[in-house]
Amino acid sequence: MIFATYVRGYEGQAYDLTSALNASIAANFPIKTEHSNDYEIGLRTQFFDHRLTLNLTGYWTDYSNFQAQGLLPDVNITPVLANVGNVRTRGFELEGNARVSSVFSLNGGLAFTDAKIRKYPNGSCYPNQTVAEGCIGGEQNEKGITLPNAPRWKLDLGGEYRTPLTEKLNATLNAYYSYQSKVNYTLTGDPATVQKSYGIVNIASGLSGFNNGYKIGLSSTTCLTSNIIRASTIALRSLVARPPSRVIFLGISVAMVAFGSTSPIE
Repeated sequence: MIFATYVRGYEGQAYDLTSALNASIAANFPIKTEHSNDYEIGLRTQFFDHRLTLNLTGYWTDYSNFQAQGLLPDVNITPVLANVGNVRTRGFELEGNARVSSVFSLNGGLAFTDAKIRKYPNGSCYPNQTVAEGCIGGEQNEKGITLPNAPRWKLDLGGEYRTPLTEKLNATLNAYYSYQSKVNYTLTGDPATVQKSYGIVNIASGLSGFNNGYKIGLSSTTCLTSNIIRASTIALRSLVARPPSRVIFLGISVAMVAFGSTSPIE
């Protein structure tokens, strides 16, 4: 199946009532109405008697008067809701899953996102930004800056093996890998608030006997990086990174099944 859509979006005028409101901040409200034009085209396919599913979607969205948390040039201490000019997001998403056999399945997804500010000539500077870095009179032109928390690439891969051990006991083994490229957590493009790319591996195994009302699982998660940001106060730029080592989490779970149900209650 091939499809295409167009959506016209609207978000009305707004006040930021969650920030430390004072006369200087209140003078910037209400912020202007946000409008968006979203275009999407996609493909939905299945092959081999529905054993293989592949979906592909491409999108392009243009925003005017985009509303987001940011630092205003005259209020550069507290992040507040503001209009940050014109923004464009575009990219694609590819996802699929395959039933390789009655006991083994694979799934995965790949996403590319290009989310940038197209027009915001009077954005706030980040702390200690110099004239050579584009800060003039407490303002900078933020055209071309990537939106906060918008990784360019994301990848997910997974597999599951499930097999019966007895008539009433099943064994499962799951393995997943996820990756995302670097992101910046601030609208100003502050180099001190960048999260570098990282990958995470999750492996889980379990025994389930739904007829007897139990499910036991053991899981392990490994973060394949040494620079995950673990705490942040963006306004103060106090980003704390983990020391150079791999991060490993171990867990065990036990679930009971309600009478007459085939779904576990965690």
